[in-house]
Amino acid sequence: MKKIWIFIGLLVILALILSSKNSTSANQVLLLEKDRSFQKLSIHDKKITVEVVNTEASTEQGLSDRAQIGSDGMLFAFPQSQIQHFWMKEMRFDLDMVWLNNLRIIDISHNVPMPRPDQTLQQLPVFSSKAPANEVLEIPAGTAENWNLKIGDQFELTQ
Repeated sequence: MKKIWIFIGLLVILALILSSKNSTSANQVLLLEKDRSFQKLSIHDKKITVEVVNTEASTEQGLSDRAQIGSDGMLFAFPQSQIQHFWMKEMRFDLDMVWLNNLRIIDISHNVPMPRPDQTLQQLPVFSSKAPANEVLEIPAGTAENWNLKIGDQFELTQ
């Protein structure tokens, strides 16, 4: 009887290991996307298209020096959840920053202003997530309110 319980225990452990290797989180999918590719997301009844950036160079560049976003937003994907820090270097328009962990909203920075023309790099404020995040969605200022985004809301990957 003891051998049966050991065998059942080993089967359960094996099943857990196999299921964890086969399940892919949304963040892992985003990290595997081609850098600067476009991905469809949905939240509430809204479907949006975002540009995914997931390399060090592209996340550093972000939307800097662009005249417009070019899609509904830019989604920064990071390999680890941690406090993320952003600034508005060379930005030409105001933004909302939606801080995400596995596509769940953990915080929103509303109406983050672009730098003033006389502002030096040393004077630029740094905006940080209040909790560990592995994605950040930048959207035009006011969009988070227009879309009725709230902390706890979950984005879904769509096709």
